[in-house]
Amino acid sequence: MPRNIKILTLITELSVGGAQEYALLAVEGLNRNKYEVHLGSSPGGEWESRASKVADRLIIIPNLRRGINPYYDAIVLFQLIKLIKKEKYHIIHTHSSKAGFLGRIAGRVAKAPIIIHTIHGFSFHQFMNPFIKQLYALLEKVSARLSDILITVSEINRQEGINIAIAPKEKFITIYNGFALEKFQINIDKKAKKRELGFNPELPLVGMVGRLAPQKAPQIFTLAAMKILNKYPNVQFALVGDGPLQGEIRSMINNDHRIKLFGNRDDVPEILHTLDIFALPSLWEGLPRSIVEAMICSLPIVATPAVGTLEVIEHNVTGLLVPYNDPDALADSIVYLLNNPSIACQLGENARERVIPKFSLELMIKKMEELYDWLVQKKRVISE
Repeated sequence: MPRNIKILTLITELSVGGAQEYALLAVEGLNRNKYEVHLGSSPGGEWESRASKVADRLIIIPNLRRGINPYYDAIVLFQLIKLIKKEKYHIIHTHSSKAGFLGRIAGRVAKAPIIIHTIHGFSFHQFMNPFIKQLYALLEKVSARLSDILITVSEINRQEGINIAIAPKEKFITIYNGFALEKFQINIDKKAKKRELGFNPELPLVGMVGRLAPQKAPQIFTLAAMKILNKYPNVQFALVGDGPLQGEIRSMINNDHRIKLFGNRDDVPEILHTLDIFALPSLWEGLPRSIVEAMICSLPIVATPAVGTLEVIEHNVTGLLVPYNDPDALADSIVYLLNNPSIACQLGENARERVIPKFSLELMIKKMEELYDWLVQKKRVISE
Protein backbone atom coordinates (compact mmCIF):
# COMPACT_ATOMS: atom_id res chain seq x y z
CA MET A 1 0.00 0.00 0.00
CA PRO A 2 1.61 3.34 -1.04
CA ARG A 3 2.04 6.18 1.41
CA ASN A 4 -1.28 7.86 0.77
CA ILE A 5 -3.16 7.47 4.05
CA LYS A 6 -3.25 10.90 5.63
CA ILE A 7 -3.89 11.07 9.37
CA LEU A 8 -4.62 13.96 11.73
CA THR A 9 -3.94 13.09 15.37
CA LEU A 10 -5.50 15.56 17.81
CA ILE A 11 -4.75 15.92 21.52
CA THR A 12 -5.69 18.79 23.82
CA GLU A 13 -2.28 19.39 25.40
CA LEU A 14 1.35 18.39 24.89
CA SER A 15 2.12 18.37 28.61
CA VAL A 16 3.90 15.43 30.22
CA GLY A 17 1.36 12.66 30.75
CA GLY A 18 0.21 9.17 29.88
CA ALA A 19 -2.23 10.12 27.12
CA GLN A 20 0.41 12.33 25.50
CA GLU A 21 3.03 9.59 25.68
CA TYR A 22 0.61 7.12 24.07
CA ALA A 23 -0.25 9.53 21.26
CA LEU A 24 3.32 10.63 20.57
CA LEU A 25 4.65 7.07 20.52
CA ALA A 26 1.91 6.10 18.07
CA VAL A 27 2.62 9.09 15.82
CA GLU A 28 6.35 8.35 15.87
CA GLY A 29 6.00 4.62 15.30
CA LEU A 30 3.61 4.55 12.34
CA ASN A 31 5.12 3.30 9.07
CA ARG A 32 6.02 6.36 6.98
CA ASN A 33 5.97 4.28 3.80
CA LYS A 34 2.23 4.04 4.31
CA TYR A 35 1.07 6.98 6.45
CA GLU A 36 1.52 10.73 6.56
CA VAL A 37 0.83 11.86 10.12
CA HIS A 38 0.00 15.40 11.24
CA LEU A 39 -0.42 16.27 14.92
CA GLY A 40 -2.62 19.07 16.26
CA SER A 41 -2.56 20.44 19.81
CA SER A 42 -2.53 23.58 21.95
CA PRO A 43 0.72 25.57 22.34
CA GLY A 44 3.22 25.62 25.15
CA GLY A 45 3.32 22.04 26.43
CA GLU A 46 6.57 20.55 27.71
CA TRP A 47 6.51 18.05 24.84
CA GLU A 48 5.85 20.52 22.00
CA SER A 49 9.43 20.20 20.76
CA ARG A 50 9.24 16.42 20.92
CA ALA A 51 5.96 16.48 18.99
CA SER A 52 7.49 18.60 16.23
CA LYS A 53 10.15 15.93 15.73
CA VAL A 54 7.90 12.86 15.61
CA ALA A 55 5.07 14.23 13.43
CA ASP A 56 5.32 15.00 9.73
CA ARG A 57 3.69 18.30 10.60
CA LEU A 58 2.85 19.88 13.96
CA ILE A 59 -0.23 22.12 13.90
CA ILE A 60 -0.54 24.48 16.87
CA ILE A 61 -4.15 25.40 17.71
CA PRO A 62 -3.87 28.52 19.93
CA ASN A 63 -7.42 28.55 21.37
CA LEU A 64 -7.61 24.84 22.20
CA ARG A 65 -7.76 24.45 25.98
CA ARG A 66 -9.04 21.99 28.56
CA GLY A 67 -11.78 24.04 30.21
CA ILE A 68 -15.17 24.63 28.61
CA ASN A 69 -15.33 28.04 26.92
CA PRO A 70 -18.08 28.41 24.27
CA TYR A 71 -16.36 31.32 22.51
CA TYR A 72 -12.93 29.72 22.13
CA ASP A 73 -14.38 26.27 21.53
CA ALA A 74 -16.42 27.61 18.62
CA ILE A 75 -13.29 29.20 17.13
CA VAL A 76 -11.38 25.92 17.42
CA LEU A 77 -14.26 23.97 15.91
CA PHE A 78 -14.37 26.18 12.80
CA GLN A 79 -10.56 26.11 12.52
CA LEU A 80 -10.58 22.31 12.62
CA ILE A 81 -13.35 22.05 10.02
CA LYS A 82 -11.39 24.33 7.69
CA LEU A 83 -8.15 22.38 8.29
CA ILE A 84 -9.71 18.96 7.70
CA LYS A 85 -11.38 20.10 4.47
CA LYS A 86 -8.17 21.70 3.20
CA GLU A 87 -5.85 18.79 4.03
CA LYS A 88 -8.35 16.07 3.04
CA TYR A 89 -7.38 13.75 5.89
CA HIS A 90 -8.50 10.14 5.57
CA ILE A 91 -8.35 9.50 9.34
CA ILE A 92 -9.03 11.79 12.29
CA HIS A 93 -7.69 10.18 15.46
CA THR A 94 -8.42 12.09 18.67
CA HIS A 95 -7.11 11.76 22.22
CA SER A 96 -8.35 13.41 25.44
CA SER A 97 -11.80 14.84 26.13
CA LYS A 98 -11.77 18.35 24.63
CA ALA A 99 -9.83 17.46 21.48
CA GLY A 100 -11.96 14.34 21.21
CA PHE A 101 -15.24 16.25 21.38
CA LEU A 102 -14.34 19.11 19.03
CA GLY A 103 -12.25 16.95 16.71
CA ARG A 104 -14.99 14.41 16.14
CA ILE A 105 -17.62 17.07 15.44
CA ALA A 106 -15.25 18.79 13.01
CA GLY A 107 -14.43 15.49 11.35
CA ARG A 108 -18.08 14.70 10.71
CA VAL A 109 -18.92 18.20 9.47
CA ALA A 110 -15.89 18.15 7.17
CA LYS A 111 -16.85 14.64 5.99
CA ALA A 112 -13.61 12.92 7.03
CA PRO A 113 -14.00 9.26 6.02
CA ILE A 114 -12.74 7.72 9.32
CA ILE A 115 -12.95 9.04 12.88
CA ILE A 116 -11.28 7.25 15.79
CA HIS A 117 -11.10 8.28 19.43
CA THR A 118 -8.84 6.84 22.12
CA ILE A 119 -10.31 6.85 25.64
CA HIS A 120 -7.53 7.28 28.21
CA GLY A 121 -10.00 6.73 31.04
CA PHE A 122 -13.44 8.31 30.85
CA SER A 123 -13.84 12.04 31.44
CA PHE A 124 -16.24 11.30 34.32
CA HIS A 125 -15.45 9.47 37.56
CA GLN A 126 -16.86 8.71 40.99
CA PHE A 127 -15.26 11.72 42.70
CA MET A 128 -17.15 14.24 40.53
CA ASN A 129 -20.23 16.25 41.33
CA PRO A 130 -23.09 13.91 40.25
CA PHE A 131 -24.62 16.50 37.90
CA ILE A 132 -21.27 17.16 36.20
CA LYS A 133 -20.66 13.43 35.97
CA GLN A 134 -23.98 12.89 34.18
CA LEU A 135 -23.24 15.78 31.83
CA TYR A 136 -19.82 14.36 30.94
CA ALA A 137 -21.30 10.89 30.44
CA LEU A 138 -23.87 12.36 28.07
CA LEU A 139 -21.14 14.15 26.11
CA GLU A 140 -19.21 10.87 25.85
CA LYS A 141 -22.29 9.14 24.43
CA VAL A 142 -22.94 11.92 21.92
CA SER A 143 -19.29 11.94 20.85
CA ALA A 144 -19.28 8.16 20.52
CA ARG A 145 -22.01 8.38 17.89
CA LEU A 146 -19.61 10.45 15.77
CA SER A 147 -16.87 7.81 16.02
CA ASP A 148 -16.22 4.80 13.82
CA ILE A 149 -14.11 3.14 16.52
CA LEU A 150 -13.41 3.82 20.19
CA ILE A 151 -10.05 2.60 21.44
CA THR A 152 -9.68 1.91 25.16
CA VAL A 153 -6.31 1.46 26.84
CA SER A 154 -7.63 -1.25 29.16
CA GLU A 155 -10.13 -4.09 28.90
CA ILE A 156 -11.82 -2.86 32.08
CA ASN A 157 -12.49 0.51 30.42
CA ARG A 158 -13.84 -1.23 27.33
CA GLN A 159 -16.25 -3.29 29.41
CA GLU A 160 -17.29 -0.22 31.42
CA GLY A 161 -18.06 1.66 28.20
CA ILE A 162 -20.25 -1.20 27.00
CA ASN A 163 -22.01 -1.61 30.36
CA ILE A 164 -23.00 2.04 30.66
CA ALA A 165 -24.01 2.20 26.99
CA ILE A 166 -21.42 4.72 25.81
CA ALA A 167 -21.51 2.78 22.53
CA PRO A 168 -22.28 -0.74 21.29
CA LYS A 169 -19.57 -3.32 21.88
CA GLU A 170 -18.66 -3.57 18.19
CA LYS A 171 -17.40 0.02 18.31
CA PHE A 172 -14.84 -0.76 21.03
CA ILE A 173 -11.34 -2.18 20.72
CA THR A 174 -8.58 -2.30 23.33
CA ILE A 175 -5.05 -1.33 22.35
CA TYR A 176 -2.75 -1.28 25.36
CA ASN A 177 -0.17 1.40 26.00
CA GLY A 178 3.09 0.56 24.27
CA PHE A 179 6.44 0.75 26.04
CA ALA A 180 9.96 0.65 24.65
CA LEU A 181 10.82 -2.25 26.94
CA GLU A 182 14.57 -1.96 26.34
CA LYS A 183 14.53 1.50 28.02
CA PHE A 184 13.50 -0.14 31.28
CA GLN A 185 15.45 -3.38 31.04
CA ILE A 186 18.72 -1.86 32.25
CA ASN A 187 21.29 -2.49 34.92
CA ILE A 188 22.35 0.39 37.13
CA ASP A 189 24.37 0.94 40.28
CA LYS A 190 21.54 1.60 42.77
CA LYS A 191 23.80 3.04 45.43
CA ALA A 192 25.50 5.41 43.01
CA LYS A 193 22.14 6.59 41.67
CA LYS A 194 20.83 7.18 45.20
CA ARG A 195 23.87 9.34 45.91
CA GLU A 196 23.32 11.24 42.68
CA LEU A 197 19.73 11.94 43.75
CA GLY A 198 20.87 13.14 47.16
CA PHE A 199 19.80 10.09 49.16
CA ASN A 200 21.64 7.85 51.61
CA PRO A 201 22.65 4.81 49.52
CA GLU A 202 22.24 2.42 52.45
CA LEU A 203 18.60 3.27 53.24
CA PRO A 204 15.41 2.12 51.48
CA LEU A 205 13.80 4.43 48.93
CA VAL A 206 10.07 4.60 48.20
CA GLY A 207 8.89 6.52 45.14
CA MET A 208 5.96 7.85 43.18
CA VAL A 209 6.10 8.91 39.53
CA GLY A 210 3.15 10.94 38.29
CA ARG A 211 1.72 14.37 37.64
CA LEU A 212 1.27 16.39 40.82
CA ALA A 213 -2.44 16.86 40.22
CA PRO A 214 -5.60 15.85 42.11
CA GLN A 215 -6.06 12.71 39.98
CA LYS A 216 -2.79 11.21 41.27
CA ALA A 217 -3.36 12.24 44.93
CA PRO A 218 0.28 13.16 45.70
CA GLN A 219 -0.89 14.63 49.03
CA ILE A 220 -1.87 11.11 50.14
CA PHE A 221 1.58 9.79 49.20
CA THR A 222 3.21 12.65 51.12
CA LEU A 223 1.01 12.14 54.19
CA ALA A 224 1.83 8.42 54.14
CA ALA A 225 5.54 9.24 53.94
CA MET A 226 5.28 11.56 56.94
CA LYS A 227 3.42 8.92 58.95
CA ILE A 228 6.08 6.31 58.15
CA LEU A 229 8.90 8.68 59.08
CA ASN A 230 7.33 9.28 62.50
CA LYS A 231 7.99 5.61 63.33
CA TYR A 232 10.71 4.64 60.88
CA PRO A 233 13.02 7.64 60.40
CA ASN A 234 15.45 5.76 58.14
CA VAL A 235 13.20 5.56 55.08
CA GLN A 236 13.51 7.91 52.10
CA PHE A 237 10.87 9.12 49.62
CA ALA A 238 10.97 10.53 46.08
CA LEU A 239 8.20 12.23 44.10
CA VAL A 240 8.93 12.53 40.38
CA GLY A 241 6.62 14.78 38.39
CA ASP A 242 5.28 18.29 38.10
CA GLY A 243 1.85 19.86 38.26
CA PRO A 244 -0.49 22.30 39.99
CA LEU A 245 -0.06 20.75 43.45
CA GLN A 246 3.72 21.19 43.49
CA GLY A 247 3.57 24.17 45.86
CA GLU A 248 1.24 22.39 48.27
CA ILE A 249 3.43 19.29 48.32
CA ARG A 250 6.55 21.36 48.86
CA SER A 251 4.88 23.07 51.84
CA MET A 252 3.87 19.71 53.30
CA ILE A 253 7.43 18.40 53.03
CA ASN A 254 8.70 21.51 54.82
CA ASN A 255 12.38 20.97 53.92
CA ASP A 256 12.49 17.41 55.27
CA HIS A 257 15.54 16.07 53.42
CA ARG A 258 14.14 12.52 53.52
CA ILE A 259 11.30 13.47 51.13
CA LYS A 260 12.50 14.94 47.85
CA LEU A 261 10.50 16.50 45.03
CA PHE A 262 12.19 16.16 41.64
CA GLY A 263 9.82 17.56 39.00
CA ASN A 264 9.82 16.04 35.53
CA ARG A 265 12.88 13.95 34.73
CA ASP A 266 14.43 12.30 31.67
CA ASP A 267 15.98 9.48 33.72
CA VAL A 268 12.77 7.84 35.00
CA PRO A 269 13.92 4.28 34.08
CA GLU A 270 17.07 4.74 36.17
CA ILE A 271 15.08 6.21 39.06
CA LEU A 272 12.62 3.31 38.98
CA HIS A 273 15.48 0.82 39.21
CA THR A 274 16.78 2.77 42.22
CA LEU A 275 13.51 2.46 44.15
CA ASP A 276 12.74 -0.33 46.58
CA ILE A 277 8.96 0.22 46.49
CA PHE A 278 6.68 2.12 44.11
CA ALA A 279 3.40 3.70 45.27
CA LEU A 280 0.62 5.49 43.39
CA PRO A 281 -2.58 6.47 45.29
CA SER A 282 -4.56 7.67 42.21
CA LEU A 283 -8.26 8.48 42.42
CA TRP A 284 -8.96 7.52 38.80
CA GLU A 285 -6.96 6.13 35.88
CA GLY A 286 -7.35 4.88 32.33
CA LEU A 287 -4.27 2.69 32.57
CA PRO A 288 -1.41 4.34 34.49
CA ARG A 289 1.82 4.23 32.48
CA SER A 290 3.98 4.76 35.56
CA ILE A 291 2.61 1.62 37.21
CA VAL A 292 3.30 -0.47 34.12
CA GLU A 293 6.82 1.01 33.94
CA ALA A 294 7.37 0.07 37.57
CA MET A 295 6.11 -3.45 36.85
CA ILE A 296 8.51 -3.80 33.92
CA CYS A 297 11.27 -2.94 36.42
CA SER A 298 10.07 -5.72 38.80
CA LEU A 299 9.12 -3.25 41.54
CA PRO A 300 6.72 -4.14 44.35
CA ILE A 301 3.77 -1.76 44.06
CA VAL A 302 1.18 -0.28 46.40
CA ALA A 303 -1.75 1.36 44.62
CA THR A 304 -5.43 2.20 44.85
CA PRO A 305 -8.17 0.27 42.98
CA ALA A 306 -8.60 2.83 40.18
CA VAL A 307 -10.30 1.25 37.18
CA GLY A 308 -7.23 1.16 34.93
CA THR A 309 -4.95 0.07 37.77
CA LEU A 310 -7.08 -3.02 38.32
CA GLU A 311 -6.18 -4.10 34.80
CA VAL A 312 -2.65 -4.92 35.95
CA ILE A 313 -2.56 -4.96 39.77
CA GLU A 314 -4.08 -8.01 41.40
CA HIS A 315 -4.01 -7.75 45.18
CA ASN A 316 -1.34 -9.94 46.80
CA VAL A 317 -0.30 -11.23 43.37
CA THR A 318 1.19 -8.37 41.35
CA GLY A 319 0.99 -5.71 44.05
CA LEU A 320 -0.99 -4.46 47.03
CA LEU A 321 -4.22 -2.45 46.82
CA VAL A 322 -5.31 0.05 49.45
CA PRO A 323 -8.43 2.26 49.78
CA TYR A 324 -8.64 5.70 48.20
CA ASN A 325 -7.65 8.75 50.27
CA ASP A 326 -6.25 6.61 53.08
CA PRO A 327 -2.67 7.58 53.97
CA ASP A 328 -2.70 5.21 56.96
CA ALA A 329 -3.45 2.18 54.76
CA LEU A 330 -0.88 3.30 52.22
CA ALA A 331 1.74 3.74 54.94
CA ASP A 332 0.93 0.36 56.51
CA SER A 333 1.30 -1.48 53.19
CA ILE A 334 4.60 0.23 52.41
CA VAL A 335 5.95 -0.69 55.85
CA TYR A 336 4.71 -4.27 55.38
CA LEU A 337 6.72 -4.59 52.17
CA LEU A 338 9.78 -3.00 53.73
CA ASN A 339 9.61 -5.52 56.56
CA ASN A 340 8.99 -8.48 54.23
CA PRO A 341 11.54 -8.22 51.41
CA SER A 342 10.94 -11.75 50.12
CA ILE A 343 7.23 -11.03 49.62
CA ALA A 344 8.08 -7.68 48.02
CA CYS A 345 10.50 -9.39 45.65
CA GLN A 346 7.92 -12.02 44.64
CA LEU A 347 5.28 -9.36 43.96
CA GLY A 348 7.78 -7.53 41.76
CA GLU A 349 8.64 -10.65 39.78
CA ASN A 350 4.95 -11.49 39.33
CA ALA A 351 4.31 -7.94 38.15
CA ARG A 352 7.01 -8.10 35.50
CA GLU A 353 5.74 -11.43 34.17
CA ARG A 354 2.20 -10.01 33.97
CA VAL A 355 3.01 -6.98 31.79
CA ILE A 356 5.97 -7.89 29.57
CA PRO A 357 3.98 -9.89 26.97
CA LYS A 358 1.18 -7.31 26.60
CA PHE A 359 2.76 -3.89 26.62
CA SER A 360 5.48 -3.72 23.99
CA LEU A 361 5.60 -0.68 21.72
CA GLU A 362 5.83 -2.93 18.68
CA LEU A 363 2.55 -4.65 19.56
CA MET A 364 0.77 -1.31 20.07
CA ILE A 365 1.92 0.03 16.69
CA LYS A 366 1.06 -3.25 14.94
CA LYS A 367 -2.51 -3.20 16.30
CA MET A 368 -2.92 0.50 15.45
CA GLU A 369 -1.81 -0.04 11.86
CA GLU A 370 -4.05 -3.10 11.51
CA LEU A 371 -7.01 -1.03 12.70
CA TYR A 372 -6.22 1.84 10.32
CA ASP A 373 -5.81 -0.48 7.34
CA TRP A 374 -9.00 -2.41 8.14
CA LEU A 375 -11.04 0.79 8.31
CA VAL A 376 -9.46 2.20 5.15
CA GLN A 377 -10.34 -0.97 3.24
CA LYS A 378 -13.80 -1.25 4.80
CA LYS A 379 -14.67 2.35 3.92
CA ARG A 380 -12.87 2.20 0.56
CA VAL A 381 -11.38 5.62 1.12
CA ILE A 382 -8.26 4.98 -0.99
CA SER A 383 -8.67 4.25 -4.69
CA GLU A 384 -6.49 1.38 -5.83
